[in-house]
Amino acid sequence: IQFWNKNKSMEGLSAKSVVLNFACQLIVFLYLLDNETSWMILASSGVGVCIEFWKIGKAMHIE
Repeated sequence: IQFWNKNKSMEGLSAKSVVLNFACQLIVFLYLLDNETSWMILASSGVGVCIEFWKIGKAMHIE
């Protein structure tokens, strides 16, 4: 998180890869939710999805 928070230039970073990573994290979260996984695992995965969503905003310069 520290890297993404301090990074002002997205030079060398692919916005497409950030979006793809978010999509993969979301699919895993929905799979875990569908399989009635424990809340601790769901919370951890949910936080990961939120962080990936935040990264999209940083990568796309949405502020």
